[in-house]
Amino acid sequence: MASSYGDGSARAFLDRPKAEWLWEFAAANDIVVHIHPPMLPIGHESLMEYRLNEVVGRPYDSTLTGARMMGSDGFDRRAP
Repeated sequence: MASSYGDGSARAFLDRPKAEWLWEFAAANDIVVHIHPPMLPIGHESLMEYRLNEVVGRPYDSTLTGARMMGSDGFDRRAP
């Protein structure tokens, strides 16, 4: 699963209610969710030079999603 999707103000993260179906489905079916950075991370427009998308943008996107999941108690709500 991509750590975020969409673009600009429409970008969604996995801690939002819109993604709740994913966590419910994974828990109900005992599925591990692998979170991977998206091809176009946050700020990709300004990171196109020097391959900064891969070096800065994608790791940042994954880190931000993890921090948002911790901050929103997203992991705690899903613990058995």
